[in-house]
Amino acid sequence: EEITTIYEAQMSLYEKWINDNEITKKIKFNFIGNLDLLPINYIKKCKRLEDITKKNVGRICNNLVAYSGQYEMIEAFKQIKNIEKIKNPDDFYQYLGIKTPIDLIIRTGFEKRFSNCPLFQTAYAEFYFADFHYPDLTIEKLMRDGIVPNYNYSRMIALDEARKCSTTGALNHICTTSANDTVNINIERKDDLSF
Repeated sequence: EEITTIYEAQMSLYEKWINDNEITKKIKFNFIGNLDLLPINYIKKCKRLEDITKKNVGRICNNLVAYSGQYEMIEAFKQIKNIEKIKNPDDFYQYLGIKTPIDLIIRTGFEKRFSNCPLFQTAYAEFYFADFHYPDLTIEKLMRDGIVPNYNYSRMIALDEARKCSTTGALNHICTTSANDTVNINIERKDDLSF
């Protein structure tokens, strides 16, 4: 029952995004994870949002749903037909769901652990562990703790926009990348819910 509530809240958010031209014209949405584990109506909503935003360039919002860094690595290895083609780490990204390095992970919810987030992409990431739940995450708190000055301000604004769009608050951690205006959102926590 609790997981159904989370799914319904997330699908409601996706529908809100689908109906918001400001969002669907500017942001490309990807859903990364083992979507086969999710209810069919949830998958349909994800695919619809991906389809209507697939031609967008610029900002990307990777939603990590039913995601596991270990699962992503196993699936990547299954795709590789000839390991000799991988000459350096950059060659491996093409097989991953998240195709760029991550340089900052924000972990909310009072926990100080990695929680199976992207393994390969976070090789040089900085971690910020927040002693509050996701709905309380603000740019002001990041500035107070010295996170914002270290990172591109437009990326932090994108992060803040994603946070404000989220009505579920069911987020474990947020990852941002420096390669472009990409925000990766891992949706899995149930104790950060705020309805």
